Amino acid sequence: MNRLLYLSSNYMPAINTLAYKLLAILADGLPHPKKDLMSVIGDDPRSALQVLRGEAHGFWLIHNIGSPKGVYQLARRHLSGNRELDIQARTQRELAYLQATRRKAEMETERLPRAIKQEVEAKLRIQQSFSFYHKNTEKPTSIVKSKQA
Repeated sequence: MNRLLYLSSNYMPAINTLAYKLLAILADGLPHPKKDLMSVIGDDPRSALQVLRGEAHGFWLIHNIGSPKGVYQLARRHLSGNRELDIQARTQRELAYLQATRRKAEMETERLPRAIKQEVEAKLRIQQSFSFYHKNTEKPTSIVKSKQA
């Protein structure tokens, strides 16, 4: 972590969090396989990676260099000691993050009409089955003979 001391504390996750533990490991600048990270931090690094790569800690650029992935390495620009290079890495990560967010929003927007149609169809099926159930479970009305006066 000494290589990251030049950075603002805003970029650092709280001590004793998975994100902090992961960043402390990645701060050596070396590639780390997922299984090694799991054994050291005692958990899957996925959520810690999401936290570090997101807005909360200033968009750390962490490369997934494995084949077929699962080997993580902190971008050298963060480790350079140069604020300009660090900002470049964070800007690159922020752009990738925002592009992925936009793609997800577009996919959800495209999916909305189908989801609405499926919901309406399900409500109709429920209503039909409810009506069918009640029609078939009604008790026959008893015929009461009235006395004629």
